[in-house]
Amino acid sequence: MGLAPYARAALILSAACATFSSSAEARRGVAESCPLVISEIMVNPSGTETAREFIELFNVGTNSVNLGEYVVGDTNETDAIVAVSSGLILKPGRFALILDPGYFSANEPYHDIPAEALVVTIGDAAFGRGGLINSRANTVVLRSSGGCEQRVSYLPEAVFPALSLEKIDVRGPDTPDNWAVSLVPDGTPGRPNSRRRNACDVSIRNASASPDTLHPPEQLTVRFDLLNAGTDTTGPFPVILFADQDGDSVPSAVEDTLIRWNVRSLQPAETFTGVETMPVSRPFVGPLVLAAMLAGDENSKDNTQALRCVVGLPARSILINEIMAYPSEGEGQWVEILNAGADPLSLAGCLLKTATGSGAVDYGPLLYPGDYLVVAESPEGVRTRYGMGTLVCGVAGGFPYLSRSASSSRRVSFVDATDVSIDQAHYPVPEQGRSLERADSASDGSILESWSPSWASAKATPGLRNNASYPLPRGFECVADPVPATDTVGIRIVTPEHGASVSLTVFDMAGREIRTLLTRERIPAESYVRWDGMDGSGRQVPTGVYILHIEVVSPEEGKYFRRSQPVVIVRRR
Repeated sequence: MGLAPYARAALILSAACATFSSSAEARRGVAESCPLVISEIMVNPSGTETAREFIELFNVGTNSVNLGEYVVGDTNETDAIVAVSSGLILKPGRFALILDPGYFSANEPYHDIPAEALVVTIGDAAFGRGGLINSRANTVVLRSSGGCEQRVSYLPEAVFPALSLEKIDVRGPDTPDNWAVSLVPDGTPGRPNSRRRNACDVSIRNASASPDTLHPPEQLTVRFDLLNAGTDTTGPFPVILFADQDGDSVPSAVEDTLIRWNVRSLQPAETFTGVETMPVSRPFVGPLVLAAMLAGDENSKDNTQALRCVVGLPARSILINEIMAYPSEGEGQWVEILNAGADPLSLAGCLLKTATGSGAVDYGPLLYPGDYLVVAESPEGVRTRYGMGTLVCGVAGGFPYLSRSASSSRRVSFVDATDVSIDQAHYPVPEQGRSLERADSASDGSILESWSPSWASAKATPGLRNNASYPLPRGFECVADPVPATDTVGIRIVTPEHGASVSLTVFDMAGREIRTLLTRERIPAESYVRWDGMDGSGRQVPTGVYILHIEVVSPEEGKYFRRSQPVVIVRRR
């Protein structure tokens, strides 16, 4: 049985708990603050029961107390408190631990009894008449020769093996709601109770985020209660809502603070209620956590609370960019995705889905804008095949099979944590060992015409810019002359429309950029570009095969066309 049932049962104490200065005042119901209080009772200990029962006292007064003036027991019998080795004088703010006389010969010690606790015993063989009763209702009695008396009554439903009864606020009343079952086995003999009220202690409660599932842009409302559970008045302090990027529930300088509440001083038992609505324009980079930033809080475990809030990805923020549905032997299937948005994205809870099943994208870090991620059946197979340094991850639960036959459903979707499809692809029948690339990030990936076989020398471009495009329109030409070239290459470009936006870049066979000749320049229907055989740093490139990569954006339709073609440089010796 866990501790939660014990905690509930701990409230089953008799309402007869009270502290009186004399029997006459007890009859009148007048309570006086006596310096000694019963702070803990072990009724049903582990081990030898009669040897390990104890009653703990606490001096709440301002002066030392002579325990020799007190007796302790139950309503049937009380016994004198006698010294063990450190006398009978209990200083203010200290605990006295009254142990059964059999404890000292049983060899079943309680561990971690503090040295400053005053250990004493009783002048009889057992507490009361035969030990503390746990089979029926009983009352523990503490009485001084001066007439100060305290009684704590308990019912058998409040007694659990090896768990003591603890007073929550030792300076508070002896009412049932101020007692509880200990949170730790064997209790807390001679030291502060596990159920004690701290002097400095605030607690976040009833925190919620509404709605608990959303897609940017949308509004999010956060609510919470903050209780001063301590005995002291707090000073001013903030409560913040932050995105817990590193998962440690502690805000740091690199984590986004989303909302800040400035809390004024709180009296004991006073509650502050925080409510705020905020716009959500992008996904958070970690789970949402509320944190009360009260310095010196003695119980920081309840100072933070995670909110259940699943934020989906913006539409088309992740694009399926390349698909290897029919890989070479040992490579494994894979799908390349691209962060096409403007913000870093967490892929927690995202899935790849096909007609045969789904699998969770197993990637923990953020995916930054413009970055590619290859989600692979065999991450090591991809690295071995392409020798690449791009981001690669696996799939938890198994990679969903990518169909490749003409008669099958060749579709794959990228789904966010809210089970919304962010992008989907319907791809043509693949050729073995050659990927299918998206022609343009602006194209609709759910139609076959958006996909073309890779033109790259490796037959795929995982982690690199795609080589595929829309089929070039009629009338387009890109001709290099002479072939092969010795020093300078003349490139004639003919487009069917005047004013097309053209980019022209030279790459080596490894896909490294050598030189940019045009960058989104509007050119006439026919133009001529010269490459002097130099790289971007002005160095002469060696003899070899290079790739001319031309990108054209149609001025009327806005469609994106690409072509890559070889050009050979042969240097004279």
